[in-house]
Amino acid sequence: MLKLCLLILLVFILFPISKGGFSISPIEEDVADYRWNLGSWEATHLWGKWIYKVKAALTFDKSNAQSDGFLVPFFDISHKIYKLEKIPEKTRVVQETSSSGSSNTSSTSQIASLHESQSKLKPLVEDYIEGIVSMVLSSYGLESRLGFLWPPVDVDFSNAPNVLVVSPRDKIERSMTLTLSPRLSPTTIDELERGLMLDHNVSALITGIGGIATYPSIVPPSQGIRRSLRSLVHEWLHQYWFFHSLGSNYWRDSNMTTLNETAASLAGDEIGDHVFQALGNNEEIMIAKHDSDPTHNNEFDFKYEMRHTRLIVEEMLSDGMVDQAETYMEDRRLIFENEGFYIRKLNQAYFAFYGSYGDNPASISPIRDEVIRYRQSFTSVGDFIREIRKFSTYEEFQQEAELEH
Repeated sequence: MLKLCLLILLVFILFPISKGGFSISPIEEDVADYRWNLGSWEATHLWGKWIYKVKAALTFDKSNAQSDGFLVPFFDISHKIYKLEKIPEKTRVVQETSSSGSSNTSSTSQIASLHESQSKLKPLVEDYIEGIVSMVLSSYGLESRLGFLWPPVDVDFSNAPNVLVVSPRDKIERSMTLTLSPRLSPTTIDELERGLMLDHNVSALITGIGGIATYPSIVPPSQGIRRSLRSLVHEWLHQYWFFHSLGSNYWRDSNMTTLNETAASLAGDEIGDHVFQALGNNEEIMIAKHDSDPTHNNEFDFKYEMRHTRLIVEEMLSDGMVDQAETYMEDRRLIFENEGFYIRKLNQAYFAFYGSYGDNPASISPIRDEVIRYRQSFTSVGDFIREIRKFSTYEEFQQEAELEH
């Protein structure tokens, strides 16, 4: 009961707060009808998970002991749902009607049936993966002094909310981050971005994300088993560091945001792959991947070209060439698309958001290389996670990272 009470407390302290506090800005008013409601989501998902856990305990349900057999079907179904829901409604109508005028099986009915199958497997898969991830995290010595992981690993495999990122037009800077509904149509997204630019003279980007450190963490299962595991550990690290200097200073400045995200990506990928290997006794799991990259021109160096684009844009904006920079970014976006790298919108907000991940091509920060060198100074990723949690400022991290070398 005590553990459950502590988990409930986490609901109220582990959630994304946009930089800028609790005051309602004109931009927040404009998107109020599209905001993602954390309270409603928690009421639906947290209690449902714990009702399942309590029922399983009371009935001594051991069905989850073999739930590794449900992993591949669950992630396959989730990927099918993702592909079907990406098809525009008009296309569905055309596909559902044959040349003779008769209707084939409705995509809507197919999606509903897949969701039903997914929902039956979901609690088993979540419970099983939470146990495996907890075991691996514990093996790295990340348990609290009381002998258990804090916070406990808890995940909800469902669609994460969209994120609205706002940047000034005359510089690349994340001035606001808000969570919006995960079910916005492409038309609505375009209209909101365009409206915010015209009404407030800002650069806006609405984009999906690979996970979010609510409690439980939200991780979209459509990205495949390996990426889902990486995302789950990534978000757990944000929760873990929240109770230490590193995470509590996430919004201190852009460097601390990048330090948090880069460290979580580096350690999350490493531990996530360890968890994936722990599932590798099942051959189907090893080959069940939906996270392969689309076809690209292998001769095109996307990382170099994107970084070069960012540097040119920075230079143009510093010279006051805002309109020219935005035209240049659109021209570059079309070049990337022609080379097989699709980006829906490339603007200042794009660079402000994705540039905060040191391992992303949109970043020009030296933090990624610094974090990699710092990680290499530790034998265990667990030691790295425990040591990096103590830094309150980027300068503190730099000083120690330099001393290590």
